[in-house]
Amino acid sequence: MSCCRVWSPADQASVAAAETAYRHWLEQDYEAVQSDGVYYEPISDDVFRLDAEQVILSTGMGGG
Repeated sequence: MSCCRVWSPADQASVAAAETAYRHWLEQDYEAVQSDGVYYEPISDDVFRLDAEQVILSTGMGGG
């Protein structure tokens, strides 16, 4: 599974592929945030954000 996907809302095949990859990573316990390049906002559900400039997936960072 590729780490990076480029999609266009006008291309349904690219959206479907990006949504599949997104859900795959969430199932692997990755966390998702959306970003406009300056601010980051957690995504708390499994809805793929087509309007986000960036969707970033990362594993949790343990500490303590």
